[in-house]
Amino acid sequence: PISERPVTSPDAAWWDEQRKAIAKRAKGEVAPLRALDCLRMAAEKPFAEAMAHERATFLELRASDQAAALRHIFFAERAAPKPAHLDAKPRDIRSAAVIGGGTMGAGIAAALRDAGLPVTLIERDAEAVARGLANLRSIFDGAVKRGKLTEAQAQARMDGVTAGSDYALLADTDLVIEAVFEDLTVKRAVFAQLGQTCRADAILATNTSYLDPRLIAEGVANPDRFIGLHFFSPANVMKLLEIVPTHTTSPETLATGFALARSLAKIPVQAGICDGFIGNRILKRYRTEAETLVRQGIAIDAIDAAMRAHGFAMGPFEAQDLGGLDIA
Repeated sequence: PISERPVTSPDAAWWDEQRKAIAKRAKGEVAPLRALDCLRMAAEKPFAEAMAHERATFLELRASDQAAALRHIFFAERAAPKPAHLDAKPRDIRSAAVIGGGTMGAGIAAALRDAGLPVTLIERDAEAVARGLANLRSIFDGAVKRGKLTEAQAQARMDGVTAGSDYALLADTDLVIEAVFEDLTVKRAVFAQLGQTCRADAILATNTSYLDPRLIAEGVANPDRFIGLHFFSPANVMKLLEIVPTHTTSPETLATGFALARSLAKIPVQAGICDGFIGNRILKRYRTEAETLVRQGIAIDAIDAAMRAHGFAMGPFEAQDLGGLDIA
């Protein structure tokens, strides 16, 4: 019987090494370290004693706030992509375009290419087009360095991108996502161009973070095809995609937004129209408190370090640097 088989426990240094590695990865989660304790108990104590310890640990953890939070996340992440009111059939998306090749635009284009969609990248002039392609290439080069892609796969991703400054390239595109500077006048000018060059049934989406999509959509022909698709930076990594319909967005367009999120391996969450939608509305309060501390004389790196120690992947100011201080 398994309970009677001899077990040789690694030495104390090995367990300490595992503990440090798990603590670094767990970022404040209680259960992974307690699970390690159970393994050590199983290796060093009699079988029945180790089993009793594991059972007691499980019962204690099951009643914890962290367990309740994990259960909430489990069900919420499965319910969000399938809201009850979503009953229309989504449109097929066989090609996509991104307007803007900055940090966000390049990230969105990378996410679309990762999903196998051919992408057209539009920028205002040849110099900006070259910059946008360089941004996109750096994303795939980074994936190669981390071992996520081979050189050949990265090149195939780039080969599936058409770039230029002529909106006529979008004449037969199924989906266009605008990701230009967060300025209402600039965004409206983009959609005026899209209205003249895209198919009448092409879905037009804005990636705005804070602007009112209804104001951006004013004057767009066939406004039932307009929707907000708010990605989070870096767009090729972050799992959340906020789906923001306006009062004119058709059920079919809304369903297509959710279907796109699934094809990009993202978690879609429908948001109402309000300042910052959901994610940035939370972030705004978080950032306000961080900036209050700076005004009180606390060093920026100390605030970032405190939030990393609390469990965040990076501090609030590091995150702003990554997204771009102009955006923040």
